[in-house]
Amino acid sequence: MALAGIIAQVNQSTAISNKKGKISFSNLEPKTYALQIVDGNKWSYGGADSSLAFKMNLNLKQVIPMIQTVLVEGQVEAIANKYTHKLPTLEGIRIVAKDGGREVQSTLTDEKGYFQFYLPKKAYSISLNAEGLNFSVLENAVQKVMVTDTGSPKIIFKIMDQSRKVDVQQF
Repeated sequence: MALAGIIAQVNQSTAISNKKGKISFSNLEPKTYALQIVDGNKWSYGGADSSLAFKMNLNLKQVIPMIQTVLVEGQVEAIANKYTHKLPTLEGIRIVAKDGGREVQSTLTDEKGYFQFYLPKKAYSISLNAEGLNFSVLENAVQKVMVTDTGSPKIIFKIMDQSRKVDVQQF
């Protein structure tokens, strides 16, 4: 199965794989580089991080095992309450996908609260961590999702602004 159309980057050099799945970089000095898969075209090398380190020698041929991934999408929705006049900012909220307790991938929401992952087919816990932020997750802060060939259900996190919350203690 050929892996055409995968975009990879080493330093400032970007290349796209040909119909045989081959990517070539030229004029690299002999040293260690981080190869980053910028767009896996629904494929991933399966690492928890988006880069792969390799030591460059003359005419190095590196075979990287790739696994097929599926698009998983979701959204963070802000729910208004009677004390807030504006909704919390939805951009830049970190969403984490974990497989069996270890971090697999994380992503950030856009300005409308949308996020997406390309994940290998298996079960995940998708979470939104509100720690240190001025909102709370109303329900399902951790959602169990099974990623299959047909994708997964859209993941929705509902949050509420807590910046004006006051805890009153009686003495």
